[in-house]
Amino acid sequence: MGAKIKELLVLPSLREAEVLTGHNNLNQTVTSLSFLEIADMEYCEEHFELNEYHTGELALTSFFSIREDIDKQCATICQLQRMGGIGIILYNVGTVLPRVAPKF
Repeated sequence: MGAKIKELLVLPSLREAEVLTGHNNLNQTVTSLSFLEIADMEYCEEHFELNEYHTGELALTSFFSIREDIDKQCATICQLQRMGGIGIILYNVGTVLPRVAPKF
């Protein structure tokens, strides 16, 4: 059992959230949440299995450890998707992460 992404977007804590991509996937069910603090995909590829993330997992991150490296941010997004994640909530944009790169 879980909630759909579009249902989460009406929560007070996400009231200012903006969907950047995947508008057609807002009906996907979120089955679990994770907090992504290690955003070095080379490390993750060495230490986690591709199925480590469960289908329906939503990751929360500020990309703190890679805030200055847009290529690593993009690689992280791609790897999470390959691992079964359905989305990322990117927080502290403007403070920790200077901006969301157009390359996303």
